[in-house]
Amino acid sequence: MISDLDLYIRNSAQNVKVTGIYSILSKAGVEFFDEKGRKGKNHKYLWHGTRPENLLSILKLGLLATPPHAIQTGNLFGEGIYFAETFVKSYNYCTESSKGQKYALLCEVAIGSVFTSASLYDLQTTTSADAKNKDTLKIAGKNIPNDKFEVTAPTGVRLPLGEMQRNETLDTNWGAMEYSEYIVKDRSNVIIRYLVSFE
Repeated sequence: MISDLDLYIRNSAQNVKVTGIYSILSKAGVEFFDEKGRKGKNHKYLWHGTRPENLLSILKLGLLATPPHAIQTGNLFGEGIYFAETFVKSYNYCTESSKGQKYALLCEVAIGSVFTSASLYDLQTTTSADAKNKDTLKIAGKNIPNDKFEVTAPTGVRLPLGEMQRNETLDTNWGAMEYSEYIVKDRSNVIIRYLVSFE
């Protein structure tokens, strides 16, 4: 799995120096995930970038949609927990610690039913009911992993290991993000599996 994670990182961020990969087992995280997420469908490993000062509370309490005690780094598409299928996207939400380290979390996410939008403009012209009835909102990016090389772990969780390519399914690039984002509404659909430290 470690070699897969290294490839997952370098497919979009070749110059990152990984200094550690740590398996995470959080009691609170397991309890919430067992409540709903484990039974959910469409599981995928996705990245979440964070600030060092948020790490302790995240590891203790798990990821929250709008944590009152944490410094916010992005909430463009409304409330939810934000993830990416490319390391470089989450990298932009990471800041250095006093020792020069940055941190990203690799999470197992039960993304379930997905409402896909091409841009913020596209989302604004959509009826709220369309997105409200889905488990996850996906903002499709211009650059995506080649899904021909996606692998499925023995646990059934999908890992997008393909190299980056242009997203040919987008009708227009107007207002589109460079990389896709997933906004998950329910924290019980998320469990942290790995912590990656890097420079």
